[in-house]
Amino acid sequence: MQHSPLHGDLVAVGRILRAVGLDGLCGVEAFGEFLQQVETPLQVWTGEDENSTSPALIEKIAFRPGNAVCSFQNVNDRDSAQLLRDRLIFVEARLLPELRQDDFYSFELEGMAVHSEDELIGYVRETHHYPTADALEITGTNGARVMIPMVGDAIVRIDKEQRRITVRKAFLEEML
Repeated sequence: MQHSPLHGDLVAVGRILRAVGLDGLCGVEAFGEFLQQVETPLQVWTGEDENSTSPALIEKIAFRPGNAVCSFQNVNDRDSAQLLRDRLIFVEARLLPELRQDDFYSFELEGMAVHSEDELIGYVRETHHYPTADALEITGTNGARVMIPMVGDAIVRIDKEQRRITVRKAFLEEML
């Protein structure tokens, strides 16, 4: 695989789940609403992670209950589509819509420091999207991992500029 010239500036917007039908269509799990809002054709990169991507072109996107179906340039049969299975779909970060001050993208939270009042608890390792609530996977200063749901009972404040998330101390005491 070739490296993208934009290494460090790519954001995952979906994951290719499987081949759909015989004509090279791919079932895609969309992360957020980005794929619903863009026009095709769309230049993307696919790969296992941001460091091992190959350029691709989405020619068409259709939405069905539960996921999207995409057709990629030069992917014309089921076998070719199946080769893309489990790859992430990346776009240039600059293509994402600008958000309001208090809104954020999940990837922006990764690496942020997590505090309870003035005590450093750890850092956001990853964000998870569950049907009931999103959650932050935190790697604690002691190396332990804990999941913190992104609900008002747990999260006091997210400060993008300071790259700091404040969690309610009472909530953390219940979790730990």
